[in-house]
Formats: sequence, structure tokens, C-alpha cells
Amino acid sequence: MSFMMLIAAIMMTGTAGADEAASVVRIKPVAISLKRPPDVETQRSCVLYHRGGMNVLSVTATDPAICVALREDTGAGTYVVTATLPAGYPTTVGKKVHILVGTDLPDKPVIRIPVHVWNGPRRNDPGWLYKARSLIGSPAPAALLLEQWGGGILQIGAVEDKVTILVFSTFWCGHCDVYVPVIERVWNDYRSDPDVAFLGVTAGSRHKQEIADAIKRWGAKGPIAVDWDFELIQTYGVRAYPVVFVIGRDGIVEAVHGRLANTAADNGLDNLETELRTEIEILLSGGTRQDFPDRQAEATKPPVATQPATVTHLVP
Repeated sequence: MSFMMLIAAIMMTGTAGADEAASVVRIKPVAISLKRPPDVETQRSCVLYHRGGMNVLSVTATDPAICVALREDTGAGTYVVTATLPAGYPTTVGKKVHILVGTDLPDKPVIRIPVHVWNGPRRNDPGWLYKARSLIGSPAPAALLLEQWGGGILQIGAVEDKVTILVFSTFWCGHCDVYVPVIERVWNDYRSDPDVAFLGVTAGSRHKQEIADAIKRWGAKGPIAVDWDFELIQTYGVRAYPVVFVIGRDGIVEAVHGRLANTAADNGLDNLETELRTEIEILLSGGTRQDFPDRQAEATKPPVATQPATVTHLVP
């Protein structure tokens, strides 16, 4: 999965990189998140900090049902933004809900903090992959035009008449450091095959230098798009990284590879290389997921990642 193209774009900015680094607003946590719709009125807070100092001018929510409040800690130089969600507030999956923080920073007049309310685990299909795996057997979501890392536009989705491998990754995920190079090896063997397409999507939130650093670590060379607004990421139900979708020539999602939870026992990626190669060959020969082996032969397990793979939606 590709990824080194954007380094050129960053180099074109000249000294702008230093200025951009100086204006980074630190937010912890980086999103308002609930695992499931709240049964009672629920509050969640984020702390904002800018090393050069800033003034917050306004705080609003794109959904008027969410009440927001602001508190300044002058001693620490931070602002605390608190969102109150009413009882029964619905899931935000497939929607865009944000807290909008107005500032006096010229390059960041509005900071967008995502609000995520998940559906919660479903019976018989627990964990981070439940929504992603619900796509298996269905047509892949409609292709979306995203900005390509390095410049241009990339259409992300099923590629007509090709077996498509769609990989979601992000720079803050230690598991991506382990498994994206594995996917890269598979891509390198199929890069010249006209019947196979590899596409990458990475979460961005305008943290360009971090993305560039990750691309360098991964040694990725294939095409990759940046989902700045997490639109496609939510459409595909990605809740942890990396996640790999295997899509047949007819556009049907045939397999999804990822982690059920951040524990070794629930790691569904240890045999990723073997499984991907097997599934690609079966699909190229006219087979479907019905022909996939129930259990792949053991493969050499990559080193254990040291960072969690959970979705962390960074904001500008």
C-alpha cells in the first residue's frame, strides 16, 4: 500500500513545515467517543492546548441536541471543552457530527472535534470488526474520490473487473508498522498483474508530517488516499487499524481481515500474508469466499505491535 508519494508534496511546502508544527493544537482525547448510545445524560470532555498560546472565541456543536461548555485553565494554558449528550442520543455511524471550536489562530480559525457514538458490540459478532464484516457478501460501498497522497485524486472502492485489496491504515497505529510492510510484500508480487488492484486509505486529520513519517517507516510505494474527514472510514465500519478488505471482480466484499480486539488472542492478522495470497488466487481463478479455506496454514508471525490499534480521530 502506497504511501511515499506525499513526501514530495511536503517538500514543496519549503519552510512551511516548521510553521505548521508551531501551530499544532494538542487535543486529549482527540474525539468525543461513546461505545454505544447513552442510557442517561452523559458528559465527555477534551482538553485543548497550543504551545504558542491561543484564545477560544466560541464553541458550538453541529447537532443542536448536544450541549457544549467551555472552561479555561489559565494556569495550565489549556481549555476544557465538555459535551453533554442527552439520554438516548442515537449512533453517529455514517454521520458527521463535530464540536466546532473557534479560535484566534490565523491558520486554524475552527478546530473540529469529531463526536462518535458507536452501536456497541452485536451478539454473535463482537469486537471492532462487527460492522466491517457485515459488508461481506454485499457490494462494496460506492467509490469515493479522495485526495491522493502526493497530489491528485484517487477513486477508492471496488475496481471494475479486478480483484481489489483495500487497506485502511493510519500513522498512530503500531500494528500498521507491523502489518503494512507485510501487505506491501504481497502488493509487490501482484503490482504488475492487470487483474489485481491494491488501494490504500489512511486517516489524516491534517497531520501531514506524521503521515509522511509513517510512510517512510512502512516503505510503502503503492497508491494511497487520505481520508481527511473519516468519511470512507466510517462507511466501511473501520474501528481499528489496519483493516484489509478483499473485494471480488464483481464488486462483492469477500473477506475482511483485522483485529477483533487489542489482545493477542483476538489478533486475526498473524497469517495475513498467507491468507491474502490464497484468497487472491482463488478469486482470480473464478472462485468466491465459499472456496476460501476455513483455516490457513500457520505462517511466521510478525513482531508484536507495541501500540494499540484503536481508531483515534485526530483533528486539525
